[in-house]
Amino acid sequence: MRTSAAIAPAFERAGRERGGSTILAAVSAMRQAVATNAVLGTILLFAPLAKVPRGIELKQGIGDVLAGLDADDARDVYAAIAL
Repeated sequence: MRTSAAIAPAFERAGRERGGSTILAAVSAMRQAVATNAVLGTILLFAPLAKVPRGIELKQGIGDVLAGLDADDARDVYAAIAL
């Protein structure tokens, strides 16, 4: 429960931030709430889905989200995994 509450703000901002930033913010918040990477896999899975704009079906929007990821996103994800 603590991890869900901790990562929620990062996911609420997902549509306005880069994918890597969302992941790094969520993992940072999770690590402040608990001492393990309890939901790292869940964050990595759901962060791109959270970026799909409202009103667009996930299966239609996810391709654009993934295609828009870049080296900065990769660096943020790597930093998140290293936390």
